[in-house]
Amino acid sequence: MIPSKKSIAIIKKNPLLFQIRYDNVRIIFFKSFPYALHYSIYENCIVIKSIFHTSRDNELNLF
Repeated sequence: MIPSKKSIAIIKKNPLLFQIRYDNVRIIFFKSFPYALHYSIYENCIVIKSIFHTSRDNELNLF
């Protein structure tokens, strides 16, 4: 299983596992890649807000 699919599987199984970082957004970092997935939970839905490269300029990662 590739890391992104594994991360999504973790979120699907237990979406509250990761702490809220800002504006009700939670972050999971991929172990093998320098990417972070930002998501929110609305009722029974998980909404992925952004997936971005952690080494790039933050201004390019606005969503």
